[in-house]
Amino acid sequence: MGNSPSKRKFNNKSRKDLNKPESQNSLESNNETRLKTSSCLIPDDIETERLQQSHYLLKHLFDGNFLSPIHELLNSGPCKVLDLGCGPGTWVLDMGSTYYSNKNSVFIGIDISPTFPNQIKPANTQFIQANILDGLPFENDEFDFVHLGSLGLSFSEIQWTELILPEILRVIKSDGWIEFNEPGSSAINSGPYYKNISDVHNQEMFMGDINPNTVFKFKEWLLSNSRITNVHEEIRYVSVGSWDENNKLGEICHENFNTYLKVMESRLSKHLNINLKEYDQLVTKFFQECNELKTQFPFHCIYAQKR
Repeated sequence: MGNSPSKRKFNNKSRKDLNKPESQNSLESNNETRLKTSSCLIPDDIETERLQQSHYLLKHLFDGNFLSPIHELLNSGPCKVLDLGCGPGTWVLDMGSTYYSNKNSVFIGIDISPTFPNQIKPANTQFIQANILDGLPFENDEFDFVHLGSLGLSFSEIQWTELILPEILRVIKSDGWIEFNEPGSSAINSGPYYKNISDVHNQEMFMGDINPNTVFKFKEWLLSNSRITNVHEEIRYVSVGSWDENNKLGEICHENFNTYLKVMESRLSKHLNINLKEYDQLVTKFFQECNELKTQFPFHCIYAQKR
């Protein structure tokens, strides 16, 4: 339910051609196009609002902006933090404001789409427009903490394992932390309408060479990497809709989910072989079902430390 992305500029051609089959080069090119056009699916102001909603939903759900044990470092510094796929920069701005009293903490956001602020922002924040598939424009061992929010559906497994994760490990310091915040897929108390929409969404992702279950891969990849230790995962659930009157996060989740399904309407309706009016009716029944069954949607936080 959310998402994508200088001193040193990588040679894009050499990175893609070096020891890689042509099919993978094509895959990277296709996904770069996918990233560059994704922000056009929805007006920037609406997408910005959706991503801001998602930020505060996750912040309240996980009782803060991160779970990695870096509070002391952020408070006493020096501490350098990177947010990959920062979108409008909400996480970076929030962190910069929270730890503004520590003049040695620096927060940098990077994204392919420049929807982040360039002028009015805390002095300890910085934003860079760049495509993560071209490599990260930073030196080795530069960051104490790297944060990624809702990027799982932006890249293929090959891109994650052969391009992105190695780059993240390159720029993280020894003993530094990496953290993924991702929406899940296996909801609690879901019904047939949820399954129907989930199934066609997965079909659409597979057609774009994206694994819709990438969220389950992150922990596996981290555990299998000899350069990583202290791997943790927490899964927390939020109600979908207004059925839980004591939890206002459900209404935010509903609104955020609804915006995402609206973005996907032309593609999902084709898989369903229905027109847009019928698709809208299906989405309405989907949310009615969530309220009736008291559906809960999962969010994952996976974090680990570099040796």
